[in-house]
Amino acid sequence: MRYFPRLTAIDEQEAVRYAGAPDKSVYAPAVVAAVCREVLLLIEPAACWEEYGYRADEGLVLSEIAYALPSCDVARHLAGAERVAVLAVTVGEAVESFSRRLFAEGRYSEALLAEGAASAAVEQAADQFCAHLEQRYRKQGLALTSRYSPGYGDWQLAEQPAVLALAKGDSIGISLTSSLMLTPKKSITAIAGWRQAQGAAPRGSNCAACNKLDCTMRKG
Repeated sequence: MRYFPRLTAIDEQEAVRYAGAPDKSVYAPAVVAAVCREVLLLIEPAACWEEYGYRADEGLVLSEIAYALPSCDVARHLAGAERVAVLAVTVGEAVESFSRRLFAEGRYSEALLAEGAASAAVEQAADQFCAHLEQRYRKQGLALTSRYSPGYGDWQLAEQPAVLALAKGDSIGISLTSSLMLTPKKSITAIAGWRQAQGAAPRGSNCAACNKLDCTMRKG
């Protein structure tokens, strides 16, 4: 199943943060605004997902070939979930050409900012997509947990091929390199669970649930 998020703006503060700057004062406001506008014109947000039954007591995703979660952290995150959504989101390849061109022209700060803006965009697209998913089950008294991705906590990137296959990420053009990196580069895979609304977590990415406290991209 596919969904196409529509972004009307890129969060400039998040773009600067993903570019590795401590705050927006590192860049002239006009530069930040201009790069974010350019990236907004180039991105092609797309998302896909598959729904599966889930046995929380076993950490078992009931796909055609059952997938046992090898991560204690993600199993805890999905505790009490009745179903799961395995999802993939991308903003496409065009923005990568833009940042490469900026690097080639020696405009290094702008190139890093373009990379940051694209990272912010894929996060925004994923949040919009998860809000769309949540609406599907709200009337049943269920809410969506925050999404959890390979690389968070003890969920190793080695699981990326299985997660991408479960999400059917190839349907929106996402593939993997030999080093298990997603391509297009600005892409996300994740899992989220539906459980009773009072026990649900916020639907964004869940830095609070990840034990990598030294992550440079950590929020909060």
